[in-house]
Amino acid sequence: MSTTLSSLRSRTRYFLDELASAGVTWLSAELNQYINDAEQWLWSELCKTDDSFGLREGTATLVQAQTEYNYPSDMLGRNVRSLYAYTTGTDPQKKVDKGTYEQVMAEGTSQVEYPYKYCPMDGYFKVGPPPDNSGYTLRIAYTRQPTALSSDVDVMDSDDEYAALIACQAALLALTRTGGDKSAIEKEFTKLFDAAFGNTGPDDLLQQSPLWKYKEDI
Repeated sequence: MSTTLSSLRSRTRYFLDELASAGVTWLSAELNQYINDAEQWLWSELCKTDDSFGLREGTATLVQAQTEYNYPSDMLGRNVRSLYAYTTGTDPQKKVDKGTYEQVMAEGTSQVEYPYKYCPMDGYFKVGPPPDNSGYTLRIAYTRQPTALSSDVDVMDSDDEYAALIACQAALLALTRTGGDKSAIEKEFTKLFDAAFGNTGPDDLLQQSPLWKYKEDI
């Protein structure tokens, strides 16, 4: 993992057929956003093929009568893989099952030692029934999102072999925004996607987007 934001942006301009010396259509700040969006998209795809990809644990302390809790700040999307309640003396940990909003509400308002169900909400998750503050903590298993790139020397979290695919997706996002012709890039994207996810023979993705033609100075 050594590919920098500057390198990804140069690759993106390559796919957009944009020579820096001939003037630019997309500002670097705009392309940076598309690159970050593209890497998040890639991680969502990788999670579909490997359920341990980016897997992390977070915690939230249960508060008496409180039923709403924040997601971990670095969570990718809003998909909690699993939720457990525990204390230092809990063995085994108590699983909190995922349910619908209606199922969580049906647990009622009477406080218990730990909640039995949870459901995703808009920006937080809800548990039920409410805890009685008996010292339990929630252990949250989730997939983290890649660290956003902002400085030219920032290195992406993804493996280097995905650099061309991220740049190609970023170029597609840029053209979608401006309404440009995407047909040529879509063909290249299909080849890169198939190679990255094992649908074709092994390709050296790092060699499919040469950078020698382009100079990033924006």
